[in-house]
Amino acid sequence: MQLNASVFDYRYKDKQLVTNFRDPVFGALPILRNAPKSTVRGAELDVKYTPVEGLYLSLAVAYLDTEVKEFISGDSNGDEFDFTGKPFNYSPRWEYTLLVDYVLPVFERYELSLGIDYSYSGETNASLEQDERFFIDDYGLLNARIGFAPTAGPWQLMLWSRNLSDEYYYNNVTNQLDTIGRYTGMPVTYGVTLSWQP
Repeated sequence: MQLNASVFDYRYKDKQLVTNFRDPVFGALPILRNAPKSTVRGAELDVKYTPVEGLYLSLAVAYLDTEVKEFISGDSNGDEFDFTGKPFNYSPRWEYTLLVDYVLPVFERYELSLGIDYSYSGETNASLEQDERFFIDDYGLLNARIGFAPTAGPWQLMLWSRNLSDEYYYNNVTNQLDTIGRYTGMPVTYGVTLSWQP
């Protein structure tokens, strides 16, 4: 077993954050500006474990608590806004990943690998002022794979699926002129991969 853990408390000066400015022709446009003071507190945990031969387990967890301490810039409409006390945009409090891989020998000189992983991302907001129109809901993605290969290589055949549960989610929200658009993730996807490593 391997265990890694950390606790951190960062105090930033002039950290770059995404806000907006009002363009006379195109309206509100995104821009990176420096926040005079901000903080990031959190913790991370990473566990890797092999309880029996061929079985691999992994868990990674991250917690973030972000806060702007001093910053005046443009909101999602490009109007002046005091962001003091707001969390960072695109910064969910919780994220974690679970992974299970199992490899077992078959047909003497071949092996079959089975794997599954689940990743979760908590809710957040694409706007620094936490405008409800730019809310990004939490979501979890399930992936799975089955592989077949000679024990000593050099090739491997892999059947895989991403977003196996067909979760509907979006990971970005933007303001484009007079339209607010959401960027959705891929639906359930299946595929076959043949790899060769001489």
